[in-house]
Amino acid sequence: MIKLIKNDSGFSIIEAVVALGIIGIGAYGLLEGLDSITSSKTKVDESIGLEIILAAVVDEVRSNITREKVDFKAHENFLSLTNIDDVKDSLKMGWNKNGIQVDCINCAGKFGYVVSPYKVGTLLYRGLFEVSIRVTHDKLFPNRFKQYRFIVRGE
Repeated sequence: MIKLIKNDSGFSIIEAVVALGIIGIGAYGLLEGLDSITSSKTKVDESIGLEIILAAVVDEVRSNITREKVDFKAHENFLSLTNIDDVKDSLKMGWNKNGIQVDCINCAGKFGYVVSPYKVGTLLYRGLFEVSIRVTHDKLFPNRFKQYRFIVRGE
């Protein structure tokens, strides 16, 4: 009887396989979690990049509003485009995680803006301008564009 107890002191092959399986499942779960966190971080970084670019464009336009070209036919030319391909063709500046690039062919994001006089109905407000920014991005919002409007006071 004492001899049987001494022989039962190690792991059996089944216990080793089960332990290895549990460790494998845990490692797989950990790696998938890290991948998910990394992809979420990338999306957040790109979204923050968009916010930074929008803020920079609006700040640049606001500080140099007297030197901006005011488009009196913005609603007929730039803003009347609603097809995503037409909008992409009209946007000349690209952006990515490195910042703004003019005539960027490989950029996932493109944007453009137009400055027009601010009016409500037929009433034109003197000294106020509407800045309309259009943005596309192949990964953040595929096959659609976003438009942001800001009102800027001229001097």
